[in-house]
Amino acid sequence: MTNTQIRPINPERSREGSQRASVSYGINPILVSNVILLGIFGLLLSFYIIQANMIAADKYRVNVLNEKLTSLNEVRTSLAAQRSETEDPSELMEFARAKGMVEAKNVIYIFENGNVALKP
Repeated sequence: MTNTQIRPINPERSREGSQRASVSYGINPILVSNVILLGIFGLLLSFYIIQANMIAADKYRVNVLNEKLTSLNEVRTSLAAQRSETEDPSELMEFARAKGMVEAKNVIYIFENGNVALKP
């Protein structure tokens, strides 16, 4: 007889071997879950960064618009002051005298509604 012996196949042992082979050569489930968690973390981080940038841009835009509003309010105030100066009757009289204008007295209106006047 030769030194080589033929062993009978044990079904339980062969199943263990195939399970061990699939675990050792297959994809590690812990690695897969870590990669998935890392992907989710990356997505959440990028979402956070994008939202933070949008908020910062909006705050900057609000500040710019507030500055513009302040400057427009200052212009409005100065225009209101100029308007009140021009609407003052004594100022209007001085302006008319400076330009050589005279007051019209005893005017006759051509039209009944008083749109056009004629000096007699």
